[in-house]
Amino acid sequence: MILHKSPTFLTAALVSVFIISGGWTPVEAQGRRFVLAGGPTLNDLEAGGMLWLGAASLEVRPIRLPLVVDASFRYMTYTAAEREHYPLAELSAQWEIGGRAVRPFLGAGAGFAWRIRPGETDWDPSGHVTGGVRFPLAGSLGVRAEARFRSLEPLADFTLGLSWG
Repeated sequence: MILHKSPTFLTAALVSVFIISGGWTPVEAQGRRFVLAGGPTLNDLEAGGMLWLGAASLEVRPIRLPLVVDASFRYMTYTAAEREHYPLAELSAQWEIGGRAVRPFLGAGAGFAWRIRPGETDWDPSGHVTGGVRFPLAGSLGVRAEARFRSLEPLADFTLGLSWG
């Protein structure tokens, strides 16, 4: 059994985060941030080596809770027998733990992955769990580091990026 596919594991993780964080406390006002990030993937999708992935996200804080809704588009390309493109569109809910400056988070979500080859396109739904940290740099500029584990390839990616907004 793979832990990140288990609804029981996911529920226990989210309840633990809620208890450890002391429930919800008011945080910064509602708003949105943009994130550009990149990093390596855990699975090479038949490409014969580590792949690099680029990501663009829109983070929205819809209410005054430590909850962030993250709409993310991730992309990688590689050559196996022929050139393939692999975009992923994902939506996740992320619960922030801790104070106002450094904000660790855990979350879960779902999305779609496309595998685009010459003359053929396949797509699959996917689920994921995510964890990471957000921290401010200066003004509206910040940094986000994240690990995301999926129910399909690429099984995981690790990204580091800049956020603003």
